[in-house]
Amino acid sequence: MARRVQGGASIRRLFRSLPDAARDEIATVLDDGSREIERQMVARAPRRTGALQAGVKRRLRRNSLSVSIGITGTKAEKRKLFYARILDLGRKGQTVTANRRSPGGGTSRYTMRVRAIGAKRFVTGRYSDARAVLNSRLKGVWDRILRRVAGGE
Repeated sequence: MARRVQGGASIRRLFRSLPDAARDEIATVLDDGSREIERQMVARAPRRTGALQAGVKRRLRRNSLSVSIGITGTKAEKRKLFYARILDLGRKGQTVTANRRSPGGGTSRYTMRVRAIGAKRFVTGRYSDARAVLNSRLKGVWDRILRRVAGGE
C-alpha cells in the first residue's frame, strides 16, 4: 500500500544532497519513530496464531530516508499472510459460488455464505500519537540542520 507524494522526486534529490551527518541524524530519528509505530501495529494485530504479529516488519532505507512498516518481506512471506489485508480492511458479507476440483479431474460448483468481518486497521490505522512524536522530533532535526547550513558549517 505504498503512497506517492507529489514533488517526491525533488525531495529525493534534496535528501541525496544532504551531508552524511544530517542524513544519519534524520535516519536515527526515523528508526526510533518507526520502531514505536511497529510496536503499536504488533499490539493491534490479531493474535489467533501470532503469525500476523510476527509478519509486521519495518524496513528503513538510509539512502532515501524512507521507512516501510507493515506486512512486508519476500513474496513468499507475504503470500503466507494473504489474509492480513482482509482482517485489516474488513470484508462485506456475501454469497459466493466456488468450484471444487475432484481427483478425477472434474469440478463441482457450490455456493458458500461468507460472513462480514469488521476492519481491524492494525496496518492502515492512523497512529496519530506516534506520528506526532516522530514529526516533532524530525522538526527539531530539520531546525538544527538548517541552522548549521545557515551558519556555514
